[in-house]
Amino acid sequence: MHQGRQHPRTAHGCAAVLGLLVLTTGAHGQAPSESTLSAARKLGQQGVTLYEQADYVGATERLESAYAVVHVPTLGLWAGRALEKVGKLVEASQRYREVTLIVVKPTDPEVFRSAQADAKHAYDALAARIPELTVKLIGATAREVSLAIDGKAVPSALAG
Repeated sequence: MHQGRQHPRTAHGCAAVLGLLVLTTGAHGQAPSESTLSAARKLGQQGVTLYEQADYVGATERLESAYAVVHVPTLGLWAGRALEKVGKLVEASQRYREVTLIVVKPTDPEVFRSAQADAKHAYDALAARIPELTVKLIGATAREVSLAIDGKAVPSALAG
């Protein structure tokens, strides 16, 4: 990054967390209380700051917490970026995809639409980087075995 110039991602994220949370509703359509909104705003600001300082683990924790309270495209985009930086590619792709599906009203800020476009590009770029694993069963059916990846069970319906 050049000195004296703000990176476009930084300007985009700061706009999201500094002032746009006041325009949102919670994940279930209910308006969060002012104290909840304030806490989410603070977490979002901290998350972007930590991201800029390359503390992606701390950024992920704060941005995911803020996004869990206030589902806006800008926070979701930043959360996806942080997840990607810590190597959680599947989770990052899910977050990017989710951001593209958020309903943005005509009265919502333009930065929300911009974040959705950025999330779409990030999702498309990330898809090629996500590893795939094929397990071939010989002498057993998917229902007869169990598979776990990173300690998480994989549903047998996904086998085959």
